[in-house]
Amino acid sequence: MKQIVILGGSAAGVKMTEEIRRHDPSSGITIIAFDGHYPYNRDAFASFISKDIAPESVFCRPKDFYIQHNIKIVFDQKIARINFKRKKIFTEEKQQIDYDILVVTDTPENRYPDIKGTDKENVYGYKKLKDIDKIVNALPVIKTVVIQSDSFSGLQAALSFIKRDKEVILVCSPNNFIARHFEAEAAQWLTEKFVEKGLRIIPGNMITEILGDKDAKAVRLQSGKVFSAEAIVFMETDEDLRLFSESIRIMNRKIEVNHEFRADAEGVFAVDQACSLSGSEPVTPLSVLEEQAEIVAAVINGQERAFSMPLCAWSQKMEGLVLTVLGNVDEEGITEDHIFDRASATYKRLYLKENRLIGAILVNKEEERVVLLENIRQKSCYDLGTEQQGVNSVEGKECCVSEMNGEKFQ
Repeated sequence: MKQIVILGGSAAGVKMTEEIRRHDPSSGITIIAFDGHYPYNRDAFASFISKDIAPESVFCRPKDFYIQHNIKIVFDQKIARINFKRKKIFTEEKQQIDYDILVVTDTPENRYPDIKGTDKENVYGYKKLKDIDKIVNALPVIKTVVIQSDSFSGLQAALSFIKRDKEVILVCSPNNFIARHFEAEAAQWLTEKFVEKGLRIIPGNMITEILGDKDAKAVRLQSGKVFSAEAIVFMETDEDLRLFSESIRIMNRKIEVNHEFRADAEGVFAVDQACSLSGSEPVTPLSVLEEQAEIVAAVINGQERAFSMPLCAWSQKMEGLVLTVLGNVDEEGITEDHIFDRASATYKRLYLKENRLIGAILVNKEEERVVLLENIRQKSCYDLGTEQQGVNSVEGKECCVSEMNGEKFQ
């Protein structure tokens, strides 16, 4: 009987246990939850902050799921070290946990940018529910939130605080989401729309210092400007990999894995934000986590299963503004084309690789969402010169390219 230990509260771990139990009802499964919570879905954090969902909706499964599937949850043990050769985990409480399979989905702490003051109170990451709980509990006394992020997830987080009537300042580098995907005129227009909603965006700047004594009270930016705040949130934190760095290969602050999500230590896998295949967003979409989990579970169960990248779609809706991201918009070597109409407050940018549509960004063009998604799923050839595209318009068109780098969209 195998002993399977999952580190962290990622949704990937929960999906993995379901898939393992389909074929293996007897192996021991233990989840070590670092932050005192049952596994949760980070996709739900923004909706939780904005009160669009009930708090219990953040969790992947109800508590009785773990009892029914004979899964042990460990809440109160801090890991002191891991002996990868002997396959043993040692806790600070002098307990020993043996494993045959170890899956890393998360790590105990955030690793903040290397700037002064990140150890102060009121400084938070966005990847752990313990941080989100602290923020939500403190919201009644918070007036201003400063968020540092270049991602779409960062925009979603910022707008969730706007819904709670907070002043929000989004600090971002020159390579932020809006700058990457909107040309200058459209970027200015979209920024103005966010300002109208109460979101202040400070582009081309980064936090260089967090000010205050024990509690963070303000941030200083590269420009020298200082903004007061009662909460500072870093979206793009790294995982704290000190438990693994001496025995497992680390690449760009991620555990290096192969196509089966295997690390270079026997019996060790890594998924989600802990692994080198985690992607650019600080919040890995649930559909991607579930696909990663199914791959690892198949390997553990002695099966073969090829990785198939899910087709992801995100939308952020506000009054008078719907921002949608479809498919893959950040891959290198892609062709882009855009249509911006200020009068109708609409924007469309398409992303193609080898004449195939692989992604799109839409503003106030939800009526095109279904057709574009189907074009991406079909891996259809797409003519940017054609104003209106549909699935039927590309059927039967000869296409001279092969599978798109082995990726498959579901």
